[in-house]
Amino acid sequence: MAGFKFSHMGPPPHLYKHMYRKAERIGCRTKYKPEYCQLMIDMMSEGKSYAAFLVAVDVIPSTALKWFVNYPEFREAKDKAILASLAYWENIGERASRGELPGANANLYKFIIKNRFPNVYRDIQEVKKEINVKFETTVNELGQIEQRKEVEAADQIIDITDNDVTTQLTGNTEE
Repeated sequence: MAGFKFSHMGPPPHLYKHMYRKAERIGCRTKYKPEYCQLMIDMMSEGKSYAAFLVAVDVIPSTALKWFVNYPEFREAKDKAILASLAYWENIGERASRGELPGANANLYKFIIKNRFPNVYRDIQEVKKEINVKFETTVNELGQIEQRKEVEAADQIIDITDNDVTTQLTGNTEE
C-alpha cells in the first residue's frame, strides 16, 4: 500500500464503507422462527417445562421474553403450551390416583403440580382488599391543628400554674 497515509481524520472512506450499510442490515438477526410455537406446544404437552423448550431452541429467558413481546403468535403459543402442560400433569395425577401408575409418588406429584402451576394449585389463598382513603387536609388545616395543640398545651400549663398560685395563697392543697 504504497502512498497510503492516514490523516488526522482517519482512514479514507473507501476503507470503511462496509460499516455503513442500509439500516435493515444493521443489528442482530433474531433467532425466532415461527415453527418454535408448535415445538413449544409439543414439548410442554409431553410434560416438559418452558425451560426445557428454551434449552432445545438454545435461547436465554430474556430473548424469549422479547419474542413474547414482539410476536403475538409466540405469546398465544405459550398460553396454549401452559394449558397443554397442565392437562398433561393433571392426567398423570388422575392415572396415579386410579392406581394405573405403580410406584407413583404422591408427594413428588404434589410438589411438581404446585410449583409448575402456582396460579391454579396452592395451599395458601391470597386475599386482596383494596382500601381507598381520601386525604383532604390542606396545609392551612394542618397549621390550625398545630396551633390548637399549642393552645391546649399552654392552657394546661396555665391551669397547673393557677393551681400552684391558689395553693400558695390559700394554703389549700385540695384538687
